[in-house]
Amino acid sequence: MRNPTSRGISAFMAAALLFLFSFSMALSAGYQEAKKEGPAVLYTSLNLEDAQPLANAFAAKYPGLKVEINRQGSSTLVTKILTERRVGKRDNADLVLTGADSLDLMLMEVPNIFQKYTSSERPPEERGFYSAVYFTIQTIAYNSRAVTGADIPKRYSDLLRNRWKDKAAVNLNNYGWIYAMLDFFGAEKGMDYLRQFAAHNPKPGRGTTLMVQQWLGGGEVEMALPLNHDGINIFKGKGLPVDWARLEDPLYADIHTVGILGMARSPNTARLLVDFILSKEGQTLMAKTGNSVMRDDLSVKDDIDRKKLRFLSAQARAGADKYQKLMNELYSK
Repeated sequence: MRNPTSRGISAFMAAALLFLFSFSMALSAGYQEAKKEGPAVLYTSLNLEDAQPLANAFAAKYPGLKVEINRQGSSTLVTKILTERRVGKRDNADLVLTGADSLDLMLMEVPNIFQKYTSSERPPEERGFYSAVYFTIQTIAYNSRAVTGADIPKRYSDLLRNRWKDKAAVNLNNYGWIYAMLDFFGAEKGMDYLRQFAAHNPKPGRGTTLMVQQWLGGGEVEMALPLNHDGINIFKGKGLPVDWARLEDPLYADIHTVGILGMARSPNTARLLVDFILSKEGQTLMAKTGNSVMRDDLSVKDDIDRKKLRFLSAQARAGADKYQKLMNELYSK
């Protein structure tokens, strides 16, 4: 008589082999269909230095398939995609890789702007329209010459010290700071915290380049928030005296996502490209260019523990107008 355990293992192996065979057949069929299509057009806010290696590696993996990259800022991409759909009644791009807030905005304007797709590499968000590729942390940045040792913030409450009065700056472009503090402290205590920080007279500004390169690097302010950690790392790598605080409190992060447009003209190529971007091979390429990728089987720079991050949810992004209004009321002068 055969051991029941052996029969169980055999059944499991058979099921696993069947799955792999089925997946391989589906992949082969998708590749054959993709070869009948034109190039996949990728609209992205990702830097070309990051996006082009992905396109090149994809073309090498799938001979005969090509990717054309159109790189724009996220707000420009939103306007471009919505205009092309409304005016031309079609999509000139096949897929989009940018911040989740931009994809959510397009979905609110045109509910069928994206098609649902579930990659074998990573499940999509709950509605099925896009999948997370990499993340950026909303950080507290500081001038590393002026701020050292015990002065480096360890908790959000440290920002209320008198030490920061007239020496801090606030990035008005990032409403996520409002959501994060209300989420972390709770609505009532969060509002009290935000008002107390406003009483320190932080300097209002917009954008990472201005606040890091000129204000922080130039010594006009000693601390600025919220700024994306990858932008701080770039300027730090160029020799500017800047860094970001590794808080003991939870860090909040934005996700950058990829989705296939509803009227994609090369849908099979687009699906293969999404799978590649989310695969270990694709994510490894992105990690090499400094991106904080989502795969748990790949390490992230700065020893970031993904499990301790709080990602801005679709619900948070849906309240963007409310949070932005509050940001302006509290910190604009």
